[in-house]
Amino acid sequence: MQEQLIKKAEKLLNIKTVRDIYENILPHNDHFKPDTDPLDKAFLVSEIILRLGEGPELEEMAAACDRGPELNLPDSKTKIDLEDYSKELVNKTYQQMLEAMDKALELHKEKRLILKKPEDDYTKDFIEIASSQLYHNFRDRISTGRFEIPDGEKWPVADLSSKVLKSKAYIMPDRDEPIVGDNLRELQTLMASKVTDLAKEGDIAADVFDIVTAKWLKEAKHYEAMVTLTADDILKARGLLPRLGGKGKRGGYREHQRKEIQQKIDVLSYTWVTVEEMEIVEIVKGKRKVTKWRGESKAIALTSRFGQVRTDGSTDAFAWRLRPGDVFARFLFGPGRQTALLSQKALNYDPYRQKWEKRLARYLAWIWRISSARTQEGLLVKTLLDAVNMDVDRNRPSRTRERLEEALDCLQEDRVITAWQYDNLNENMTSKRGWWRNWLECKIVITAPTSVITQYKKIKEKASSDYLLDKN
Repeated sequence: MQEQLIKKAEKLLNIKTVRDIYENILPHNDHFKPDTDPLDKAFLVSEIILRLGEGPELEEMAAACDRGPELNLPDSKTKIDLEDYSKELVNKTYQQMLEAMDKALELHKEKRLILKKPEDDYTKDFIEIASSQLYHNFRDRISTGRFEIPDGEKWPVADLSSKVLKSKAYIMPDRDEPIVGDNLRELQTLMASKVTDLAKEGDIAADVFDIVTAKWLKEAKHYEAMVTLTADDILKARGLLPRLGGKGKRGGYREHQRKEIQQKIDVLSYTWVTVEEMEIVEIVKGKRKVTKWRGESKAIALTSRFGQVRTDGSTDAFAWRLRPGDVFARFLFGPGRQTALLSQKALNYDPYRQKWEKRLARYLAWIWRISSARTQEGLLVKTLLDAVNMDVDRNRPSRTRERLEEALDCLQEDRVITAWQYDNLNENMTSKRGWWRNWLECKIVITAPTSVITQYKKIKEKASSDYLLDKN
């Protein structure tokens, strides 16, 4: 049976559409190793046929596979019974796959095999997010977990201030009722645990925040509108592929992956952003006017949760109705709205092994949006290290340099940037003790992708045109 599956898969891979989809999906799926296990190739090809095939024949087969083989597990669950049951389950799964492959080959011969390429809103090269200083600073503190509890404060706080902004973010419960005594201590411990979570997995929380914003910007008709997102939507947006069914296993995302997203939504829903002073652009009688604004809201506004009820009565919420909080959302509609293009790769990069690439991609997206559509940016090495929240390893500074350059090479290869090079580097400096101090002051010139600069130039030209019309 296994040999038959492998042979059928090889025949199907001679069909260009099947091969193109296979080669696109394979590099992103860690669960399949066709070089070492040829049967994995058969499972992946069968999934392409069943999940992406159009037409009643293949759709009926896909539905049958979703239901799973119909087997009766003996009441007396002896070890032998369970082993026989497992073997029968695998054999019937194989049989379903063979039938789907045979049908696909038959349809191909009749020129009726239609496969739709996997499409998703988040698979584009860039997504639209907010670009304000407040948004950038908040996401930076979330991604790095830079919250602390200074003297005189009850809750973890992060300073979001800059030259044009006075703001703080607090991780704290709702303010509806006073909290005292043991209840206060319990909640303080809970909020502190959320900071610990951000210190470990803050980049995932930042990804979630970007995905919520991108989804909302695409669908919302006004700034108070809500959108629905599921944990699976967010996992897919981050470039994680669901586990494919087969070998007697159910497909889809794992429970622990969904719970990880649930935790990040939870942290964001407990985070309050207080703006003491922020410059905003308003349209008054057709003219742009810069004014000061202050206010506060949660980082995300959450109206409802949906999910599975656990045995203790609580709910594992894996779907939400939500939007960015007022301090972000109210400035993302109409004239003067501040949005930026973020490379999809920033979401796809691994939050543990590719932390540098992920944070640099976010930072550069913000820099290009606020730089008046300049094609190139000259940035100091120390500025880039600050962007990834990393210090020089003073014992082995060459390691820090190599890691930064490796990250920039990766961004160039993935077309997040077009090119990069040092502007004023003297290679002889590494022979001197403490050379890394001079290296920190070196400038790296980074060239933005043409598509991003073109888009920002259009926005700038439109803004200038609108301003002239208003003035006249």
